[in-house]
Amino acid sequence: MSESEARSQRARGSAAGNLRLISFEAEVAVSLRGLAKVFKSSFLRRRVTALDGVDLDVKGGEVFGLLGPNGAGKSTAIKIMIGLLRPTSGTALILGKKPWDVTAKKDMGYLAENPSFYPYLTAREFLDYCSGLMGVPSGERKALGDSLLEKMGLWDARDTKLKKFSKGMTQRLGFAQANLQDPKLMILDEPMSGLDPLGRMLVREGIFEIKSRGGTVLLSSHILPDVETVCDRVGIIAGGRLQRVISLDARTPDETGSVEVILDGLGDRSLGEIKGLCSGMHRREDTFILRIDNAIDAQQVVRLAVAGGARVLAFNRLRESLESVFLEEVRSRENERKAG
Repeated sequence: MSESEARSQRARGSAAGNLRLISFEAEVAVSLRGLAKVFKSSFLRRRVTALDGVDLDVKGGEVFGLLGPNGAGKSTAIKIMIGLLRPTSGTALILGKKPWDVTAKKDMGYLAENPSFYPYLTAREFLDYCSGLMGVPSGERKALGDSLLEKMGLWDARDTKLKKFSKGMTQRLGFAQANLQDPKLMILDEPMSGLDPLGRMLVREGIFEIKSRGGTVLLSSHILPDVETVCDRVGIIAGGRLQRVISLDARTPDETGSVEVILDGLGDRSLGEIKGLCSGMHRREDTFILRIDNAIDAQQVVRLAVAGGARVLAFNRLRESLESVFLEEVRSRENERKAG
């Protein structure tokens, strides 16, 4: 099948709402090894290290989140991945190819944090123009563009000039444009920026659809609840270094995890016996909300409380939140910087 025929078939499948399943020749979609980027300021003759030896593998078919405070190096890493910047040292491979290899880009979609498009075009004209650049046959472009406008909730604005689009509408149109070629790899820099709840839901659904057909998504975001919803794994960058990679599915409660116990009718004697086993305690009238650092101590608390006549209203094993992990890593890095 020729490239033109393949693109035509892909366009028809997208317009019809069918999923074109993606297969990967390699297990790893993005591979970074010792990636470093140093910017030199000619004004103050300073060297600023944006990335410092980052090693990272993003698997084919997963949704990976890149987290970090402002200035941590997330956008610099993304710009290297899409070929807009060259690293000072280290290597980056995208779908097994160097980022500046043109053939790597035909299977990649990209949405910038603050996209800016031709203001004099309508949404329909813009998608038609972009799909033409990608080689989609002219007879397929309208159906493909209309399908994506419908999915992103922009159908009523299809003939509106882009200069009248809000930031959120522009963001959704950018996501539609990045999906024109059913990419194997989608790279999104702050995709939820400026979106209202409906827009965030539509982008989340778009990410799930990419994953459902076997594609890979790498995104950076400050909106941690959305990251927890869509991502399989996250990497935390601070100070230009990859501090930690977490599998969100692996954050399941275990015997060493914290436990929340809610008791009613706890007497003073029992309270004195169990107080030393708790790391936190909150009282609302006759109800006590206790936090215990491990399940063994929590079971002892329950035994002592029940023996004293209390009722157990809840026994919840707590899951470590992404926010707590993120803040822990960022604060640790900040403490290291101050100590150094």
